Amino acid sequence: ESTDMLMDAWYSLLQPEGSMVVVAAHEAGTKVPPGTAAAAAVVFQAYTADALTAAAAEAHQEAEEDAHEETSAASAENWVCRAASLSRASPTICLPFLAACMNQAKDALAIAATSGADTSEALEQLSWLQRAVAHCLADTGSGEVPMMPQPLAQAISAGVPGVAEAVLCCCESLLAVPALVLNDAARSAMSPRLLEASVWALARWSDTYLFPEENLPGALQVVYGDVEAGDGVGGTDPAAYPPGGSSKALATLDMLVQIASTCLVAYPGEGMLHKQVCTVLLPALVRHPGICRKLQTLPSWRSLVTAFAQRQAVITAGLGLKLQRALAQSLCLAASGISRSSAAHEYVGNLISPTAHEVAALASQPNLAELSARADAANALCSCLETLRGATCATLARTQAPLWTMTASLLGHLLTLQRAFKHHTLVVALLLKLAGNIVENHVSYLKPDEGGVLLQWVLVLLQQYAEDNQWVKEGTASKTLVYERKLEAARDLRALLRLLGHVTQRDLSEAVDGSVSCQGVAAATQANSHCHYSGPPGTQHSDVSTAQVVVLGLNILLPLMTTDLLKFPKLCSLYYNLLVYVLENYPEQVVGLPAYHFGTLMSSLEFGLTCSTDSMVVGNALEGLTGLAHYQQTCRVKGLPGLNVHSPPGGPSVTTAIMERILRLVLLEDTSYDLVEMASNALQLLMLAEPDAYVLLAKQLVQQAHQRDANSSARLEGALSGLLQQANLGARDAAQVSLPKPVQRAFKEALCSTVQDVRGIIRLR
Repeated sequence: ESTDMLMDAWYSLLQPEGSMVVVAAHEAGTKVPPGTAAAAAVVFQAYTADALTAAAAEAHQEAEEDAHEETSAASAENWVCRAASLSRASPTICLPFLAACMNQAKDALAIAATSGADTSEALEQLSWLQRAVAHCLADTGSGEVPMMPQPLAQAISAGVPGVAEAVLCCCESLLAVPALVLNDAARSAMSPRLLEASVWALARWSDTYLFPEENLPGALQVVYGDVEAGDGVGGTDPAAYPPGGSSKALATLDMLVQIASTCLVAYPGEGMLHKQVCTVLLPALVRHPGICRKLQTLPSWRSLVTAFAQRQAVITAGLGLKLQRALAQSLCLAASGISRSSAAHEYVGNLISPTAHEVAALASQPNLAELSARADAANALCSCLETLRGATCATLARTQAPLWTMTASLLGHLLTLQRAFKHHTLVVALLLKLAGNIVENHVSYLKPDEGGVLLQWVLVLLQQYAEDNQWVKEGTASKTLVYERKLEAARDLRALLRLLGHVTQRDLSEAVDGSVSCQGVAAATQANSHCHYSGPPGTQHSDVSTAQVVVLGLNILLPLMTTDLLKFPKLCSLYYNLLVYVLENYPEQVVGLPAYHFGTLMSSLEFGLTCSTDSMVVGNALEGLTGLAHYQQTCRVKGLPGLNVHSPPGGPSVTTAIMERILRLVLLEDTSYDLVEMASNALQLLMLAEPDAYVLLAKQLVQQAHQRDANSSARLEGALSGLLQQANLGARDAAQVSLPKPVQRAFKEALCSTVQDVRGIIRLR
C-alpha cells in the first residue's frame, strides 16, 4: 500500500495537468516543482535496485500455485508501468542506468555459467529487467497505432542532449539478451522463463520501434526504420545519422525471426514460451504491411515458412493445437507484404497446400474406419484442422481466391472425416469451428453459386452432426465425468452457435436465399473448377435457404440445451443472440417446430427472463419475445392461431403465458426501466391480441395484494386498469401489422408510469 501511494504521488507530481511526463530539461516554465525530475530519477534507481534484490531472492524460493498469483503478477506489472513514467522524466539518467544493470546481470550470468555456479539469480534479474526496459521504452499500444512514448519523442525532437543516445543504448541492451539464444555456447545458460520475458519485451519493442508506421524522431528513424522515410526527420542532416540505417533494422528483424524459430525448435515442451512466440511476437511482426514486405526478403522467414508448410516435426511436434493455429495465421498474414497478387497466391498456396493434401489423403484412405480408431490419426487430423483454421482466419482480399479454391476442394473430404471420426469429440468440435471460420471469412467474397455450395455443405454438416452427436442424455456417472461432459458439450454447442451466427450474416443470406437451388449449385460446381462439392450423392435437389440451415441448427440445439449449460456465460450469450435473430426473422418456422422443441424454446426464454443475472441476456430474451409478439399480431390480423397452436388443451394459451411472464417481470421484480421499456413492445401487442387474458391476470395480482393489504388492492386495480385503457387506445390500429410509433411511445410511457405506481403500492423494489 505504501508503494502504491508513493507511486501515485510521484505520478501526480510529474503530470500536474494530466499531460505526459515532462522531461527534466523542460521543467522551467511548467508547474513541475524544480528538481522533481532529478529526484524522480533517484527514486527510480532505488526502486530498480530494490526490485533486483527481490528478484534475486525469489530465485531461491519454491514456486507455489496460488489462487492470487495472477492478481499479484498484475499488481507487480502495474508498479513497473508506473515506475516507467519516472524513468521518462529523466531519461538521460534512468535509461543508461537500466542498460548498465542489464549488462551487469548479463556478465554475471556468463561468469556463473562458465564457472558452473548457480545462474538462477542472474536469470531472474534479467527477466525483470527485460520487462522493465520494455515498459520504459514503449507503451502498450492497445487499441491504437503504437507510438514512441510522448516525453521521449518530444525530448529527441526538441534536441535535448543525450536523450536519443540513451534510448539507443537501452534498445541495444534489450536486444542483446535474447540474442544470446542464437549462440550455441550461450544458449545452455538461457532459461525458458527468461526467454518468455524477452520474447514479450521484443514484441512490445518491435511494435513501436521496428519499421514503424509513424516516423521515429531524429536518428532513431534511420537506425530502426526506413532510411527514405527518416531523411530529414526532426531537422537532422541525414549525413549525421549513425551508419547502418535500414540495413541495421533489417538485421534486427532477421534476428527476431531467428529468435522465434530457435525458441520453437530448441525448447520442446515449453508451452508458455511457445505461446509467447506464436501469440505475441509473431503477430506483432506481421501486424504492419511494411514489416511484412521486409519479412519476405529474409532467408530466416522463408526457412520458418518452409518448415511449417512441410509440417516438419521439428516445428509442429512440440506445438499445441491452438499454437499451430496461431502460427499458421501469422505466417499467412505475412502475405499482406507481397505486392503482386500472383506472388501472394503462390506464397499462401505453398504454405497451406501440403496440409490440404494431407487432409484429402486421409479422407481417401480405404481403411479410414480403422484409422479413425487410432489416436495418432485423430491427433494428426486435429493438427491439420487447426492449421486450416489459422489460414482461414488470416484470409485477406488478395489471398482469398487461393484459400477458397483449396477450401472448396476439401468440403467433401471434411464431411467424410466428420462421419468417420464421429466418436472423437475434439475432431467434431474442430470441424464445426472450421466451418464457422470458413463462413465468416469467405462469405463476403463469394459469388451466389459459391455461396450456395457453402450453404449446402453447412446443411449436410449439420445433418450429419445431428445424426451422430454424442451429447444424448446418459445414465448416472460420477460428478467429475458429468462436469467434463458438460464442458465438452458446451464447447461443441458454442462452435455450433458461432457457425449458425455466421450463416445468418447478411452477405450470405442475401446472396443465396431465394435465388440459388441445389441443382443450379451442382451445375455451377461442375463448371467452376474452384468448387468440388455439390452435395451428398443421392439427394434430391431443392432450394437451400438460410432459414433451412438455421432452423435445422435450432432443432439440433434445443434438445441439448439445458439450464446447466446455460450457466456457461459465453454459451448463454451466443444462444440468446441466435434466438433473437431466429425469432425476429423466422417466427413461422419456429412455430412449426415439434411441440417438444417449441416447449424447450419457451423454457429457455423464461430462463433468460428469470434466472439470468446478465442484463444483456434478459434484453435478448425480451427482444425474442417481441419478435413472437409481432408474429402473433400478424396472425391475428389474418385470423390464424399463430403461437396458440402449441397451447395445452384446457390450459392458458401460449400468448397468455408470455404476457403473464412479462407482467411479473416488470411489475413484481426489480427490473431496470431500460428493460421495462424493451418489454413494452411485446406487452402492447399481446394485450391487443388477448385483452381478456390481461384482465384475468390483473385480477390475480389484485387478489394477491388484497391478501397482504386490503387498502392497497384498490389503488393497484386502478393502476392496472389505466394501463389497459392506454392499450385500448391502440385498438383502432389493431388491424395493422405494425402499430404507429406515437402509439407505441405513449404505451411505453404509460407502462413505466404504471410500474412506478405498482412498485410503490406493493413496496417491492
